Amino acid sequence: MREADDHSQRLYGTGGIKPLFVSHRRGPTEHSPLFVYRWEQTRAALERLRAYPGSPYDGIIFEYVDPTTGGCVMPTMSFRCQLLRGGERTLPHRKTASNVYCVLEGEGCTEVEGTRLEWKRNDVFTVPGWLWHEHKNTGGEDAFLYSVTTSRPCASSACSAKKAAPLTARYGSSPPERIGSIVGPVVAGPMLSLGWDISELSSRRQRRPRPRRSPSLEISIAAIDR
Repeated sequence: MREADDHSQRLYGTGGIKPLFVSHRRGPTEHSPLFVYRWEQTRAALERLRAYPGSPYDGIIFEYVDPTTGGCVMPTMSFRCQLLRGGERTLPHRKTASNVYCVLEGEGCTEVEGTRLEWKRNDVFTVPGWLWHEHKNTGGEDAFLYSVTTSRPCASSACSAKKAAPLTARYGSSPPERIGSIVGPVVAGPMLSLGWDISELSSRRQRRPRPRRSPSLEISIAAIDR
């Protein structure tokens, strides 16, 4: 049955309340019944929080959620929007999931293990999972980034949100060994979007010795890494 254009906004567009007189299932798959997340509302919400310190790794950042559960919009993807204030620079960090970014407003750069990605409005770039990176707003105006993670954040929200410590805190003045190399033009795919040589990445990982761990330690580390 066809509904009015603003049907989902009428039902779920007000935060903090959930209608109890309708079914929240929309179609055969599990996803948010709110079909439209309007940019002007997100931007206004980010602006209201600009005086807060924010995350040292992401600035002021929101996640779009299913208004009926508070969970992710889609079962296997997390959608987010962040504000980097003029001149703001985040700390180096890495995440377990790959991230695809779209620049909604502003200009800046993201450094991914020594590779500098300059971006401006309407640019799209990716950061493969577990690579050190940092964002910087190089302009005087606010910058807004929309991003999608490419793993399953809802199954391990604590792990996916966990950020590794800055390079200087973990390694002192010596950064970690670089894995992979920059090659050729940019090609499709989350790990190849920066031109990483995946064959070299795989072979170097195989050559790297793995320390012996007790079974209990192995389980603990696996739970954190995922």
